[in-house]
Amino acid sequence: MRFLRFLLHIFFWMVIIPMSLSAQKLTLSPQNLDDFGMNYLKVIGQSDTGIFVLHSNLSLESQNDRIGLRTRKYRLSYFDFSLRPLWWKNLVPHPESASIESVSFFNGKGIVISSDWNRNENALNIFLDIYDTKGGLEISGKQIASIGVGRSANLSKPKVILSASKIVAGIYIEEFHDDVETIHLIQCDTSFKNITPTKASVSYPSKNIEFNDVVLSDNGELAVLAKLREKDPSNDKRKIINFKLFLLSKGENQFKDYKVNDGTHPMSEASLAVDRVNGKIVVAGFYADKSSFTGAGILFSYLDIANPIALIQHTIAINGDARLKLMGDRNSGNNVSLFSYPIQRIVLRKDGGAVIIAEAAYLSEYSYYDYFTQSFNRRVEYHYDNVVVISVTPQGEVAWSQVLRKDQASLDDEGIYASFNSFLNADQLMLFYNGDIGRSNEVVGFSINNQGQSETKKLSKIGDNISLLPRAGKQVDEETIIVPVINKKKMFLAKIVVQ
Repeated sequence: MRFLRFLLHIFFWMVIIPMSLSAQKLTLSPQNLDDFGMNYLKVIGQSDTGIFVLHSNLSLESQNDRIGLRTRKYRLSYFDFSLRPLWWKNLVPHPESASIESVSFFNGKGIVISSDWNRNENALNIFLDIYDTKGGLEISGKQIASIGVGRSANLSKPKVILSASKIVAGIYIEEFHDDVETIHLIQCDTSFKNITPTKASVSYPSKNIEFNDVVLSDNGELAVLAKLREKDPSNDKRKIINFKLFLLSKGENQFKDYKVNDGTHPMSEASLAVDRVNGKIVVAGFYADKSSFTGAGILFSYLDIANPIALIQHTIAINGDARLKLMGDRNSGNNVSLFSYPIQRIVLRKDGGAVIIAEAAYLSEYSYYDYFTQSFNRRVEYHYDNVVVISVTPQGEVAWSQVLRKDQASLDDEGIYASFNSFLNADQLMLFYNGDIGRSNEVVGFSINNQGQSETKKLSKIGDNISLLPRAGKQVDEETIIVPVINKKKMFLAKIVVQ
């Protein structure tokens, strides 16, 4: 199977003989996809025969389901690998009284999660629809859980998370109270028959905790990374931010918790991954280090899933060649220091190490007074600047590092043309992005082989006028990424083949 072969390639990355950096080829779908208001697209998954694409009338980068007078609508479509549309469905909830909360992909099929509030029982009922590759509705309106909540509680939107090997799906919901936070997890296997709801709580008030990242193991363990606002031991009137890892083992209803950092290693960003090969939960991020020329060090920690006694931690100074490459990023991106870079992806090495991919992504907001309308207007500027790629050994040393230097800014558009999409095979890691948004609109590929050597190649010419929507794309096999693009003001799907 194409997808299984792709997974096998990933697990052997970083341990093979280096090869030359590959060529890339970009081709567009034979017809445009502009469709009467359903113009926001995202590639959500692939089967052996084609690709599932999600459409919406509102931005898929936004959590809002209502903007002005418009309410969110969804369409699910299916394309073959030549990017020809085979079918599409306007999605409606089942039952009709429910509302669609999330559309995702699992085990070669489209998943639609809907919910309906039962006022009499003060409970949220969760329903499941499954669409196959022919567009058929295999499962319709199957109730998979009923979540009873207190009257003062707030619930997050349900979201689908997949295990490391994509053999377990979890529907994840956060329940917020004044003094306790509860996580609801509804797990199902690839048959969609074995469905197991569970919940567990942590004793922190909602104003002091933010769940930052969540991952699911193939065995059903749930790991949640939380950002906590705690008292500064040196000053009771001041709050500091620390991270804590919560682990919910399979069959249990209580979290185990582990301190990730403390005031001696202040952090603002961190992320999780499941190391399926070595049976570990991995935590990675940057911490502020005033003594470092880069302004930051690397925190790399892991927890043995089978024997979760202690979180093994490494704090890594950035020295040598890595220091020279990253020194310019100490104050890059409008004074966003390296330790504030959000972690976009953790690529796991077979030997237990990891490749950390972080980007200088941030927002800036301002208001201005419009004398014509006599009102204040709010503007949001989206920034996606340099990308740092650092390979870390299991012993806690920097093997190599690279920096992709870019400067992307846009206004009030959710940054849909900014950032990058990553591609991984046995030979290399590649980052695809728009090199000059709004000007020459060049599509650029930045590749790094398993020895840390990099190369930049342009996939389109200035006259091609192609702009990626990079975060809406997806790698579909070991040599192909499918991504929506704008070409001459029309929407297409693009296939990028790494040869």
